[in-house]
Amino acid sequence: MRGGGRSAGRMNSHISIVEGFHPYVHLPKEVEEKGLIHRIAVIFHTAREEVDYMVFDFPLFFEFIQTIGQSLTSEMIEVKDGTKGRHSFRDYIDSQLRIGPEDRFPPKEIYFYKKSEIQCFLATEFWVYAGGPQPYSDSYTFSIYSKDKLGDLLLEPLKKIFKGHWSGELIFGSNDPPKNWWKKLRLKPK
Repeated sequence: MRGGGRSAGRMNSHISIVEGFHPYVHLPKEVEEKGLIHRIAVIFHTAREEVDYMVFDFPLFFEFIQTIGQSLTSEMIEVKDGTKGRHSFRDYIDSQLRIGPEDRFPPKEIYFYKKSEIQCFLATEFWVYAGGPQPYSDSYTFSIYSKDKLGDLLLEPLKKIFKGHWSGELIFGSNDPPKNWWKKLRLKPK
């Protein structure tokens, strides 16, 4: 598989949504640094019965990110995708449209801002490369971390764009973020 798999056209993406945490979720440093203690995870399952490759639904992902920005009335969206530094979401989209669908993949991180303050931080979990536990196995999972619970603000708009892709059923995790392994052992990373 090259890049993020194929993303040509609008595939019948299977979406799951988790509100809360599971013990095997790795917390990015921004979660603690910025006090982003709430999590909603949107899981784009990549396996399809009709094809023999992993699928990244780029059109649905684009609509998903736009919906978050509009729902939060974000003034700026920045992306960190493996290139140097951060750049605008528009630049990320333009770069993805310049390459073939089979080489498109989601960015590592997306930051949503309003009045120069971070509203939420989206971290991509690349379970697609590792298998993993359910419901994350073989997926691109987009964990949205925030200071305030965003479920009431995001779930209705997400229901609209994920119609036909998501059952509407929420999976609930713990309200408490898991501790990183070195904190469990009372160690400090170097």
